[in-house]
Amino acid sequence: GEVYTPEAAVALNARGEKIRERLNAICQKAGVALQFSGIGSMMTAHATTRPIRTAADIATSNQDAKELFYFDMVAAGIWIARRGNCDTMPAPR
Repeated sequence: GEVYTPEAAVALNARGEKIRERLNAICQKAGVALQFSGIGSMMTAHATTRPIRTAADIATSNQDAKELFYFDMVAAGIWIARRGNCDTMPAPR
């Protein structure tokens, strides 16, 4: 309760929203079939340009491209779950 205060939760969730917005804008501008969905500090990468509204929309994404994205992130030292999930929480200092 002293570290993860209600104020910290609001700031962390706002950070997640901002990061998703920025990543989606970058991908859209570059014409890359990749987008991020999520809530609060959590997000998931999807290899598609189609709007994501339901689980069925996710099922049509390019799983091979998502695998390549995962390995590219690992090679860059960015650790995400293989299925594309990640958290925008800052690393501990």
